[in-house]
Amino acid sequence: MSADANAKRGMPRWLVAALAGVVVTAVAGGGWFYHVQQQFLREDVKSDLQAIAQLKVNQIVQWRAERLGDASLLAGSPFLGDAVARWMANPQAASLEPLLHQFRSLRKHYDYHDVVLVDAEGRARLSLSGQVGPLQEEAAQALTAALRDRRPVFADLHTVAGDPTPRLAVIAPLVAHDTPSAAPLAAVMLQCDARRFLYPLLQSWPVPSQTAETLLVRREGDAVLYLNELRHQRDAALKLRIPLTRTDVPAVNAVLGREGVFEGTDYRGVPVLSVLKAVPNTPWFIVAKMDLAEAFAAWRFQSVIILGLILGFVLSSTAGMAVLWQRHEKAHYRSLFQIEVERRRSEERFRALFEQAAVGVAELDSKTGRFLRVNQRYCDIAGCPAQELLRTTFQAITHPDDLPLQMRHMEALMAGKTREFTMEKRYLRPDGSVVWINLCISALWPPGAEPSTHMAVVQDITERKRAEEEIRRLNAELERRVIERTAQLEAANKELEAFSYSVSHDLRAPLRAVDGFARILAEDFAPRLDEEGRRTVRIICSEARRMGELIDDLLAFSRMNRQPLRCVDIDMRALAQAAFDQCAKEAADRPIQFKLNPLPPTRGDPVMLRQALVNLLSNAIKFTRPK
Repeated sequence: MSADANAKRGMPRWLVAALAGVVVTAVAGGGWFYHVQQQFLREDVKSDLQAIAQLKVNQIVQWRAERLGDASLLAGSPFLGDAVARWMANPQAASLEPLLHQFRSLRKHYDYHDVVLVDAEGRARLSLSGQVGPLQEEAAQALTAALRDRRPVFADLHTVAGDPTPRLAVIAPLVAHDTPSAAPLAAVMLQCDARRFLYPLLQSWPVPSQTAETLLVRREGDAVLYLNELRHQRDAALKLRIPLTRTDVPAVNAVLGREGVFEGTDYRGVPVLSVLKAVPNTPWFIVAKMDLAEAFAAWRFQSVIILGLILGFVLSSTAGMAVLWQRHEKAHYRSLFQIEVERRRSEERFRALFEQAAVGVAELDSKTGRFLRVNQRYCDIAGCPAQELLRTTFQAITHPDDLPLQMRHMEALMAGKTREFTMEKRYLRPDGSVVWINLCISALWPPGAEPSTHMAVVQDITERKRAEEEIRRLNAELERRVIERTAQLEAANKELEAFSYSVSHDLRAPLRAVDGFARILAEDFAPRLDEEGRRTVRIICSEARRMGELIDDLLAFSRMNRQPLRCVDIDMRALAQAAFDQCAKEAADRPIQFKLNPLPPTRGDPVMLRQALVNLLSNAIKFTRPK
């Protein structure tokens, strides 16, 4: 064959180079993609396990908080404490049915397995199931702590002899209402069947899985105890123990204080990927795990895709699109999960604000007025426990005289004429007392619909009402005393006026005689008198005139209360100067000096003010010694 024929049969060098380049590029790209995807999927599985473990922890914490809330409500109930005190003091005489009725209500509405009344010595005295006698060790220890600390305490998961039911209990200490500072006389133990809520909560898994499960464990001595039923081993709750020396087991690492992602072997000896978390305020630990084979099953599928990428760009593009779609879906579900978590957090914050508000807050049915939810402050103001309020309406506890006005406001609210209203009204408490409140009601308007509920905020204003009533009483008393004092002053003024007229009439006759004879001496006998005699006569005449002026002033003073007050603008400087000029003429024989400082203008009666200034200046001139 010729060289040209060989060239035609063989592969062109540029094509070989191109293919080699494609192969090298595909292998390099496939290797890089393989490594990246391996890390991504591993982190994705870890993230899912962490989210699920945290979800389980939050659900357990919320469930425990609700049970402690129920126990706190019982511990704070004066009615239950007094009923238990009476029954324990004399079981034969006291009625047992009210206690049993309340216990049955708790079991029915809050799904408790049993409700047990225990005394301070740790003996069950009364229960719905008939359980009596000494308590199991965990329950006895919890009872001791509850009575000592005077607060609700959880008894850990346990079983009772003769009954394999795994149970928890929350113990609420009871104190008699009439002796709140005394030691608790008994306690109510609310028992929960773990198989009713706790175990199903742990056994559920958000996504389909063949091997995944959640474990609840605690430490007992030198071993770890499995508290819940296991997926791959029957009848293991509160029975399966693994020594702490098995450090390859995730549950052992959890009770030893390790948290986060851990890879080891589970109770079956199977390799697993797990996330370890402690449950706050409990001796419990959560282990969310999945078999490694299942966890990385998706990775094996991706490996096939990577090999397909090396063989052809079409399959690689398809696989890439699948990965992008899968990532988008996971991000979407993760976002939904975060939204749900935030919603639950928001609900918890609202619930905390609702329960701990300093004012009474209640949610009511807009059509019937029935209470749907109340906080503790509302119960304190109404003087009624929450259980009783939730069975009644606001009309039943409102004073009959205040109800028509509130109903008119409610009609306007439901008609959309107003969004809220405020009023003062009275509540009738069960003990017969009346409490004044300031009520503010707001309707909750859903979009495009009528309001089905409304919120009521109340403040106790009883003390303010009492203070207002006392002020009205004191004002009436003051007005009465002012009227009496005014009448006394009018009578005194009348007596003063009568006295002034009498004195004026009685004094003017001898004064005219003295003045007349003094004038005769001054006019007819002046030549016969020496200088001292004439001076003496002048003094007698001057004092007679002065006496007449005093009588005139006395009459003017007695009439002053009958003169109408004329209020005009007054130049105080000019008025003071005029008063001084008048006094200076009357005291012409005495050299005096007068210094007038600037005075501001004012408003008043010029006649009365001038008379006051004249009196002041006359007294000053009269009683000032000449230098």
